[in-house]
Amino acid sequence: MQRLAGGEITVHLRVRLPEPERRKSLKDKLVKSKYIGPGQPVSVLFGLTENQRKKLENEVKRTHSNRSNICRKALDAYRLKINKETVSYQPYHKYPVLGLKNISVTIRQDQADWVRIMAEKTGKKLSEIGREALEYFFEKTTSS
Repeated sequence: MQRLAGGEITVHLRVRLPEPERRKSLKDKLVKSKYIGPGQPVSVLFGLTENQRKKLENEVKRTHSNRSNICRKALDAYRLKINKETVSYQPYHKYPVLGLKNISVTIRQDQADWVRIMAEKTGKKLSEIGREALEYFFEKTTSS
């Protein structure tokens, strides 16, 4: 961009996508975007307490799996439980949970979308939903 003395040039672009039939014929010629499908992995951070971290590591050793697989199973189980119940909205409230350690977990794209939707519906943070999912999973696995 050229700069004028003492001013800037602003350019506004208007883009119109071709119709779907035309888009199919131009498939290779259009700008490619990164597709993230429902099975694609997404990294999220969950803040876990010391007790939950120990339970998670014990489950990793017991099942010879990794943290992400266990968290994916926990989110699936928690999702089935929550779908049976009615969810009430609670405004963002601060619980002073001290000693949380963030762990990076890879979950599926559909799980990440569900966790974000539940965060909006319930007013809870993503980490809080992750902690509840792991607690429910650990209760379920120890009782069976």
